[in-house]
Amino acid sequence: MGEALGAQFVEIWTDVNGVLTADPNITDTAVTIPRLHYSEIAEMAHFGTKVLHPRTVLPLEELNIPIGIYNSFDPDAEGTVITREYSKTNGTLKSVSLRKDIVLVGVKSKGLDRINDLLPRMMSSLYQAGVQILFNSAASAEFGISFSIEKANLKTVLKCIEKTFITEITTGLLDDPIVMDNVSMVTVIGDRLVHDLGLSGAVLSVLGENNIAPYAAAKGVANRHFSMILRNDQAYTAVRLLNDHFCVHSQRVRLFIAGIGTIGTELLNQLFDTYSEEYDISLIGACNSATTIWSSSGINPKQVPGLLSGSSKVTDWSNIIQTLIEDYSYRTIFVDMTGSAEVARYYEELLKAGIHIATPSKRANTFEQAYFDRLMSYTLNKQTHYLFETTAGAGLPIFQTIKDLIRSGDEILRITGVLSGTMTYVFDELHQGKTFSDVIRAARKNGYSEPDPRDDMSGEDVARKFLSLARTSGFKIEREELEVENLIPESLLYTSVDVFMEKIHEFNEEWSKKVREAESNGNVLRYTGTFEKGKIRIGVEAVPVHSPLGSLKGTDNQVAIYSRRYNESPLIIQGPGAGAEVTAAGLLADIQKIAVRVVR
Repeated sequence: MGEALGAQFVEIWTDVNGVLTADPNITDTAVTIPRLHYSEIAEMAHFGTKVLHPRTVLPLEELNIPIGIYNSFDPDAEGTVITREYSKTNGTLKSVSLRKDIVLVGVKSKGLDRINDLLPRMMSSLYQAGVQILFNSAASAEFGISFSIEKANLKTVLKCIEKTFITEITTGLLDDPIVMDNVSMVTVIGDRLVHDLGLSGAVLSVLGENNIAPYAAAKGVANRHFSMILRNDQAYTAVRLLNDHFCVHSQRVRLFIAGIGTIGTELLNQLFDTYSEEYDISLIGACNSATTIWSSSGINPKQVPGLLSGSSKVTDWSNIIQTLIEDYSYRTIFVDMTGSAEVARYYEELLKAGIHIATPSKRANTFEQAYFDRLMSYTLNKQTHYLFETTAGAGLPIFQTIKDLIRSGDEILRITGVLSGTMTYVFDELHQGKTFSDVIRAARKNGYSEPDPRDDMSGEDVARKFLSLARTSGFKIEREELEVENLIPESLLYTSVDVFMEKIHEFNEEWSKKVREAESNGNVLRYTGTFEKGKIRIGVEAVPVHSPLGSLKGTDNQVAIYSRRYNESPLIIQGPGAGAEVTAAGLLADIQKIAVRVVR
């Protein structure tokens, strides 16, 4: 009709927002393609995109009449305009199409016998039988060919093979046809495939990284498409991977943030202010202990708290992990700030699926040694990244320093220091003449301690940090092997937090006496840790007032790393060991490291 009327523009109104980069029923990350060339939409239609039939395009292309495709149910939404001009998109390629209900047929000679005109005879026979060839490939056309057809045509094709090659079958020159009916055809489409031959290799590389190997693949010299035959159970995953990597944004890295507390809120603020030309970070989901939000197109970090408070989707960890693995397994970073043992037990499943992890939680690294070893095994050869710099020393580069030393051939011999900003604050204040109860209340009020200060006073936090450092240094140690001094008064071990805070003043004199005793010998008290010869000890230590540890103020941490090269004079790392801003900054640095590595 548009051709007959001599129209200047043809609008087609459907139930979708124009032409998408992939089937939205397969991948939530599919986005609208703003502009397409006539040839691109024709190829997309041929390979499975159902918005337009190729015959709709041809008459309009001949007269150069633009086509607009829009959504009847959302008239204000962006649509797709089809013209003679090629245009760039955020991605490298335009779309990924999927064609199901097909069969891959292989016809090949036995041994090294040539079969004259194997390819043209087969194609001519199928053409005469009215069978459409969806795909064909041949490494050597006289030895064997592969082609795909619609499943409904299989009987006709087998009869064609039997009739066409009756002589070769009778004399034993031709093998029985190979028929694979559990396959689908996945096709990437885009103008850059005509000129950029490396794109085909990149497509196969992305699939290979995720253990997907095509049975067959084909691309012509001047074609704008690259087709692959894959197992049915891998086809949907392939569409998601290729859409995410090549069609949406070639440098996009996705985040899911679990746990939006003080540190999580600060991380969201820092993410909002972050920009890099090396990668594009997209926040696709977040949760707190009550609710969860998702958006494949990305969420404004500033809006997360409000969206969570208004969400009706209840936080369900098994569902979150399943969604990440099934829909976002490629270039996704799971950021865990929950401190939950339940969540930490999912790390192995996430890493195995190729999802990267950045976390300040010490839980996973301090379960049984075997669990830590399994987590590390997934990071071998940088297949998956698991970074936890902020589990000790907030944003201080302690773990990275240890890893760099070991990577350079050095050996860690001893690690000592203070790794609790809370306890540094407590003892620093005690030596200022304040009472024990006042200091504990101030630490809780100012956010230096956990809501229940006993979580810091038990020594468990410091114990986990040193255990993680020791394991990262290459030592195998179980938690029960550690010697930890618990500072919680025995009578207050199992009371409520309110009772604990009410009665803590009863121990003021005891701590004042300990402080005076240390000061009389020119010392100050510090809650220290020492790892040496496979042993870890955590507890209160009196150190010289003018020593490096004795000079710590506020929430400072300090770690001394002794190695084979740094035996006499250790490497010393010092700085704030607590605080939302520095911890969030350290976590963001881990996220950025992973992002840079995965987009290279």
